[in-house]
Amino acid sequence: MLNRLNPPKTCMFVQCTQPIHRYLLVERALPVPRILASGSLDAEDSRPLAEQLQEQLATHKVRCRQAVLLLPRAELEVTSHQLPPAAKSELPELVYNATAAEFDDAAGEQINDFLVTHQDDTGCETLVFSMPDQRIKDYVASFKTAGMKLLGITFSGLGSVELLKRVIQRPAATAVSVAIGDADVDL
Repeated sequence: MLNRLNPPKTCMFVQCTQPIHRYLLVERALPVPRILASGSLDAEDSRPLAEQLQEQLATHKVRCRQAVLLLPRAELEVTSHQLPPAAKSELPELVYNATAAEFDDAAGEQINDFLVTHQDDTGCETLVFSMPDQRIKDYVASFKTAGMKLLGITFSGLGSVELLKRVIQRPAATAVSVAIGDADVDL
């Protein structure tokens, strides 16, 4: 309850790509968020990522207790689904059922997150990001062991949206996020 009333002021955003991971530690501040640390590190598969990140932050003499993990497309199952017309409250179950039909039982329980890309009287188009539940639990446990709470795991292309949600103190009713990559621009 207190976390909701007085949320922590800093959050680290970690973009996991091979062979380099990038991080950005941001503090909520007025009038704009403040960058406390940023950098990259070579991925060491033999050691937990969260442990490596804490070591990097120590070189900047800063600490972090919260993180958002941004994963590349290769780490997630990404599908799109055309669903029948539905209320917002019905969408999670419809998405779950649509994705469950695509995965075999050997894959284990999948956790889904989704975006509505179009909705009208004829139905609803969704973009769905799925990941095995056990992988999510492994990430959460790894970050917890390093003293951090993993606030979210999402597609790296949505990292700027997560940044807006987590560190803007008074977000506007409408915000535009522009991510410029090597060959594309995401809005």
